[in-house]
Amino acid sequence: YKLPSRTGGALTDAKNPDIQAGMESMQAMTANVPGHTSIVMHSAGLLDSILTFSYEKLVMDEEVRGMARRLSQGLLVNQDTLAVAEIQAKGPGSHFLDTDHTLQHFKQEFWRPEVSDRQVFQPGRDYTRYSLERAKKVWQARIADYTRPLMPAGVEQELLSYYRKKFD
Repeated sequence: YKLPSRTGGALTDAKNPDIQAGMESMQAMTANVPGHTSIVMHSAGLLDSILTFSYEKLVMDEEVRGMARRLSQGLLVNQDTLAVAEIQAKGPGSHFLDTDHTLQHFKQEFWRPEVSDRQVFQPGRDYTRYSLERAKKVWQARIADYTRPLMPAGVEQELLSYYRKKFD
């Protein structure tokens, strides 16, 4: 009906940004994104039934949203994308990474995560906190690189004055 809608976002009862948090967030976002929700409240970073905020989960939830968004776009299936001629030319047991067809199409179909590990397994490496550590690096870099937006002269002072009147 194309009516505005509001839903909850990557909500979870998990107490830490762990596998439970990831599963529950992904479940919620895969329901919200394809539905073209107008406003997604509490969309990222929240834990423990909205009682706790985590910067790491914020970054991880951004990735969850990206995955859900890509999933909701679906797959384009037509004569070109099916690549029947390429499959017949290469034959069974081949790969298609070196074909012109793959080079022409992979960027439209591929989604690259920022936090998730897509590397080959390395023996001896501790993977238990890998995503959390990468998420922490991402949010810390964002804060370190933050540049305060410029405001017209007097606007900041007006905002501070309003805030003080309202909340002091």
